[in-house]
Amino acid sequence: MREKEELDLVLQALRSAEQVHWDPRSAGNVRNNHDLDGLPVEEITSLLIDFRLHNGKISQKKETREPWINRYKYYYKAIVPVAGFKHGLFIEMRLVDDDADFPIVSIVNAHPQQK
Repeated sequence: MREKEELDLVLQALRSAEQVHWDPRSAGNVRNNHDLDGLPVEEITSLLIDFRLHNGKISQKKETREPWINRYKYYYKAIVPVAGFKHGLFIEMRLVDDDADFPIVSIVNAHPQQK
């Protein structure tokens, strides 16, 4: 799949909470991340969708990290403005189902943006 086509599927998925899932291990890590001040994963999902619905920027990055380089061509990130986080909230995601009618994005990381 070409770069633009995959990005379009990610943007499509980010319109609905039904199409945005959490990687279970990542959700556990986020729940235990004290730097997030107890921000629930469900709220992070809502913040991400709302950010995108208001034309927030989703960046596509070429995957170069082991072991993901062999499984994914790209990953996606957003830096969502959130009260209490000086530089915003960094959210990383991947396209895990490229069905043209119902693409699925998995959130794999979230933490305060360091700047």
